[in-house]
Amino acid sequence: MAMIATNTPQMSSTKARLTILIDPDIKDSFEALCEIENRSMSNFAETLIKSLVDDAKRDGKLSDRTNKGAK
Repeated sequence: MAMIATNTPQMSSTKARLTILIDPDIKDSFEALCEIENRSMSNFAETLIKSLVDDAKRDGKLSDRTNKGAK
């Protein structure tokens, strides 16, 4: 049985999907930055969001249990 190659990367089933709308100029600049940093837009965005959430928890804006399990 032949395997068919696709250009669609396999995503981890443990990750939640997040769709956003963004200004096209910001998106273009972010995409360029990701290329410079040799990172995917998804990975870089996740890292930035995680940093913001960690900072908010450290500053007392969020607790460790805030929104756990919420959809």
